[in-house]
Amino acid sequence: LAGGQEDLKGKIFRIGHLGYCSETDIMVSLDAISKCL
Repeated sequence: LAGGQEDLKGKIFRIGHLGYCSETDIMVSLDAISKCL
């Protein structure tokens, strides 16, 4: 995870990955984030 840059700093966060990412990977990640928020 990383913060936003320039105008978006403090408003968004970014999720980085290193290559292939399946739909399941995305859904699991979004589910975990929603539980934390």
